Amino acid sequence: MAEENQLDIPQEPTFLAYYRSLGSCPPKTHRLFDRGDYYTLHGLNAEVIAKSFLCTTSAIKYIGSDNQKLPSIAISQARYEPLLRHILIENKERLEVYKKCVKKKSSNDWQLDLKASPGCLGPLEDIIYSTNASIDSRGVCAIQWSNDLKIGVAFIDTTVNEISFCEFEDNEYLSHLESLLVQISPKECLICTHDKQESTSKKLSTILDNNRILVTSVKRNCMNASNLESDLEKVLVKRDNKEIAINSMLEKKSLSREAISGVFDYLNLLGDDSSYESFELKEIDVKEFVKLDATAVHSLDLFPNLLNDSMSMRANRTLFQVLNNCRTLSGQRLLAQLIRQ
Repeated sequence: MAEENQLDIPQEPTFLAYYRSLGSCPPKTHRLFDRGDYYTLHGLNAEVIAKSFLCTTSAIKYIGSDNQKLPSIAISQARYEPLLRHILIENKERLEVYKKCVKKKSSNDWQLDLKASPGCLGPLEDIIYSTNASIDSRGVCAIQWSNDLKIGVAFIDTTVNEISFCEFEDNEYLSHLESLLVQISPKECLICTHDKQESTSKKLSTILDNNRILVTSVKRNCMNASNLESDLEKVLVKRDNKEIAINSMLEKKSLSREAISGVFDYLNLLGDDSSYESFELKEIDVKEFVKLDATAVHSLDLFPNLLNDSMSMRANRTLFQVLNNCRTLSGQRLLAQLIRQ
């Protein structure tokens, strides 16, 4: 904490003008500014991180003129990785990192360097997981639904290079959908509420919030499935009659097709050469799962809670901790999957 107090946050009128030109942060989003040797956060972001991460408000400094003081905090390089995990893994929120562009001559030369979210960590993935063992999947799901409660779900986990999907009819409480979400345990969920009943959208948001899954709203055209078959042919493992197999699996599953397209677009799989001919496609059978919701998972102490204190995290208080003799992260994730089933 002393190191943060010693870091100086420059009083730059041009930076203040740029920061205010960005407007308000989207919900559950933090803007981090790379100063080279340290990082800064400002406004509401600074106040929230000071309380939740630094656990003190004494780190807050104010920059700007007397009538427009902007609360700001500095984060040292040593705390950068823990902050990333705090925002993206523990709180399951989004991050935007801004950096100065050295090629520009103007003093107001900040630009967006990268975006990250729990399900799409991008270049931050190796940093976050290099020292942090996580049993959670790192995948993104998308949900499409009709007003008669037919649900299409797609889930892409880049850890195991797997594309999963299913389509089913649900009840007014969306209990089958919640059981599925407990099973696949996504970090982030894409939804499009265009032309959807408000009551169903609210129930879905509540379920996602109860399961601590970050919600990302996308536009309708992001789930355009017109080129899905050709896109899948590029990323799926090479096999004989691959095109026929794809058409057979996705036949009459329009909602699932749109959901898969949404995750494809969000993760930009076709923009990464390493994704080509490396994924498996499988259909999920929701009837195979035990019907658990978020409350049941918590009450049964199946998994350790990241929000627990350090003592409870060390003790074998959960079923996962009792059974976990795995030596690798992939083994731990497989054990977690078996427990959820």
